[in-house]
Amino acid sequence: MPHHYQQVRSSTTAVRRWREDEEVPSRGKLFLLCLTICLGGLQVVWATVMAQGSSYLISLDLRPSVVSLVWLAGPICGTLLQPYIAYKSDYCTHKWGRRRPFMIYGTIATIACINALSWTSEAVRLICNLLGVSDHGFGAKFVIQVFAVTGVWLLNVAIQPVQASIRALIVDACPGSQAAKANSFASIAVIIGSAIGYGCAFIEMPKGPAWLTNPQFKGLCFIASISLGVTVTITSVMIEEKAVNIDNDGSEKSGLRKIWIEIYGAIRTLPPTIKMIMEVQFCAWLAWFPFLFNIVLFLSRLYEVQTLSEKMGPPSTKFYNGLRQQSIRHATLAMLVFSMVALVTNLCLPYLIIDADSSSNSELEWQKEERLTSAKPGIFVLLRKRLVNRLTLPRVWMISHIIMAFALFGITFGGDGFMTSVLFVSLLGFSWTLTQWAPFAMIAAEIASSSIPDLRSLETDTEDQSASLESVADLRPRAGITMAIHNIAIATPQMLSAIVGALIYWIHVPHVPILNVRFWAFLSEENNGSDEKLLTSTTSSSVASIDEEDSSSTEKETRQQTHHRIFFISSILAIVVLGAVTLTTLLVDSHSGVVPNTPSPPSQGGSQVVAHCGISAQEAMERGCLWDIMSFGWIHPLCFDKEESDRWAAKYGPFDWYVDDGQAVDEKEQPVNGTLTQPLSLDEIPFAQSVWTTQGYHIMHCLYLLKMVHVAALNSDPVSNEAVNLGHTDHCVGLIGNTDLIEYDAITTPVRLLFVQCVTLQ
Repeated sequence: MPHHYQQVRSSTTAVRRWREDEEVPSRGKLFLLCLTICLGGLQVVWATVMAQGSSYLISLDLRPSVVSLVWLAGPICGTLLQPYIAYKSDYCTHKWGRRRPFMIYGTIATIACINALSWTSEAVRLICNLLGVSDHGFGAKFVIQVFAVTGVWLLNVAIQPVQASIRALIVDACPGSQAAKANSFASIAVIIGSAIGYGCAFIEMPKGPAWLTNPQFKGLCFIASISLGVTVTITSVMIEEKAVNIDNDGSEKSGLRKIWIEIYGAIRTLPPTIKMIMEVQFCAWLAWFPFLFNIVLFLSRLYEVQTLSEKMGPPSTKFYNGLRQQSIRHATLAMLVFSMVALVTNLCLPYLIIDADSSSNSELEWQKEERLTSAKPGIFVLLRKRLVNRLTLPRVWMISHIIMAFALFGITFGGDGFMTSVLFVSLLGFSWTLTQWAPFAMIAAEIASSSIPDLRSLETDTEDQSASLESVADLRPRAGITMAIHNIAIATPQMLSAIVGALIYWIHVPHVPILNVRFWAFLSEENNGSDEKLLTSTTSSSVASIDEEDSSSTEKETRQQTHHRIFFISSILAIVVLGAVTLTTLLVDSHSGVVPNTPSPPSQGGSQVVAHCGISAQEAMERGCLWDIMSFGWIHPLCFDKEESDRWAAKYGPFDWYVDDGQAVDEKEQPVNGTLTQPLSLDEIPFAQSVWTTQGYHIMHCLYLLKMVHVAALNSDPVSNEAVNLGHTDHCVGLIGNTDLIEYDAITTPVRLLFVQCVTLQ
């Protein structure tokens, strides 16, 4: 077995170098703070993306189904790119250390990408102006969308080395006895970073000049860049990392395929405890991914609906102009409460949770300390003593998943109340704390306990020791790969969740935020129960036995190589297919105009569509549009003043409405006899495609639209696309100016149902 023998000798050398060069002392709180603070800066970036990313992409007229596919960038990069980066960092011999080069260069790339993403529209429009082409046409819109999608992918690529190196550095720099404490600090940093990100999203950013679009997102990206840069600088300066001298003994692979084969082999030889943790993470992140990326949009929609309903009807235009941004800010405030609950949980739980393997020893130590001090124990000490041998970290993690399932039940069936949903979202803060703490602490402890074997036993070349050596001795010096494999278990379900979410968006476009969170995230929790029970029963031991592998069989090696090849090719094909689907959907959208599912809007005067009502009454209602009798159509609240419309209808109405009963019409498409038409009630009018009415209504309709254009010009508000149509104005002038044609009570005016687009007066 010469090949296997070389792997054993390589592992022996790696462990010897690790134990000689990397003896890890106990760390103080200041060291742990400086070590983990960079995770807080990275989380500010993630909070910015999760709070405003979807809204920003939708504001660029991307379909929600496309947006869901765009977020596949994160899990795909985490699955395929992060393990490769972690592998290279494990063998890195840079003078700065193994982790810091990836962390620093990745931070620079992340800052550049997130700011480039926020300035995509301005950059493309500047290029269009320099080239002398229109910066408001369909071509410019499509280029902006493509650049934005590309920016999201580049941002996720840039984040991977930062995330992988930080997690590996925490494992490298702390002894196994401090694994739980270090990851508790890391969890606190993540939660504080989330609070900062969501808190800043609640604050209204400066508007800037008129040509500046999405100033809120730009300001948040700038804050996230500063946070990440400062925290990574602190970690890089304060944490001294030794440069590891790794001899070229053949253990490091060259070539992408060989590296992935070795990573795949590392997955197969993980201890059972770590495998079980990853199985639970796989199920849990089926629910976490749609929640994190859609909850802000979901809560903002609830806030809008509730606010509109409390107003007992549609509000004025000025009120609605600020409602969208106000709803997003209130949704981010709810996520700030979510982060605060998580922070309080993280500060309290470490005093209550004990290690399952040392519970009895810990109890004796507390009793001894209490006798020596003769002081009354605090509330945390009393609670901890009561829960000794019960409240272990794996058990609390299991409880957090039960709470998560309950909270998702509440969000799904708790009604459409904004505060009710906020209550359940806040409850999820407890589960989020354990998600950011428990799995990383248990994996770090398992890695630390795997580097115990005596060097003298590692020198033995017996065949029966080689399997255990291969599975145990490599974990500590190769912590980067182990943490990256854990990230695969997190990222893979995110891809599945994003694809299912895209399908839900595609099927139920108007309700996607609610459906994506309520149904998909909820259903994924039903698969968690069995894995949680299995985890609880297996994490009581620190090191479990690994099944021995027989590598001497030539047939087995051939079969493994075939599996590796299939795995590698499948990964590449998956990326190609998903990229093709996303690009194809973008191309389809580009041909449908600025607004999906609607006719192309008028382009006269540089008008831009800012809201629309679809192509049917059902779609209009689902988009939040309202019926306007004076416009005879469905109109978005952004360009609708209900008070003014009701005043006109009351002052100049009521108007008569009829539907053609199928009798003959003359060459001018007018009824031969008005008595042959069927009258319509006010409830039937909004759903009639074509009706007949009097000339009196026709004149009032024209005058009403002319006034709406005047009011919109004074207030710089959007107005309906029919009102700004010069052809319609000429038609109205001809009607009103020719008094011979006016017969107020004559049923001679056919009217077709409109689905209004709100456009700007520019």
